[in-house]
Amino acid sequence: MTGGKFGKILLYLMIAGIVLGIVVGGFLPETGKKVAFIGDFFIGYLKMLVIPLVITSMIAGVTGLGDVRKLGGIGRKTILYYMATTGISVMIGIILVVIIGPGKADTKEEQLRLRGGFSFSELSYSLAGNQISFEHTQVKNEFDERYMIILKDQEGIRGNISGNRDENTFIVSNWVKEDESTHKVVAATPTTNGIGVVFDLSLSEKVIDKQGQTIGET
Repeated sequence: MTGGKFGKILLYLMIAGIVLGIVVGGFLPETGKKVAFIGDFFIGYLKMLVIPLVITSMIAGVTGLGDVRKLGGIGRKTILYYMATTGISVMIGIILVVIIGPGKADTKEEQLRLRGGFSFSELSYSLAGNQISFEHTQVKNEFDERYMIILKDQEGIRGNISGNRDENTFIVSNWVKEDESTHKVVAATPTTNGIGVVFDLSLSEKVIDKQGQTIGET
């Protein structure tokens, strides 16, 4: 078999594999999961060959030069090339970030949505100890231990979610708020009823609380 015929056969097999993968993955996902180990094995095998191929190509290139002293000039050119391309890519990235402003929001509500939070201004709630229940509606979004609940109508009293009884009732680890005089987080006792809550990521809230603080204060 000549190289041209082998290349065509290999190309056809690759196209057939792509089409088969789309069909199996799109219409038979469970079957795709069962045979996924074949693709994982193939990708792992390719990764295993990368380093030996790179080292072999470097050795072949060095031996092909003949005069080892030529390596100095090639090395300098290579370093300059990578420094130049890296610098250009960094500059392009900075310019695009300044122009586009990804993640930039004009209001606090937009900032909340961008970082994965949700605000419900008209949502009624009732408290019983560390449980908070929402009335007349269902919180359809799935909130887990990564989120905290902020009571909008009670001076920002908040608590981390530690579990939920159902889709309308959540368990909060403890209720806290920021002391205005010391700017420290202290325990709080919210009233039993209110309107308006915010679901925000706990980590985001911690970062926001530390903005403007020195290293010693954090």
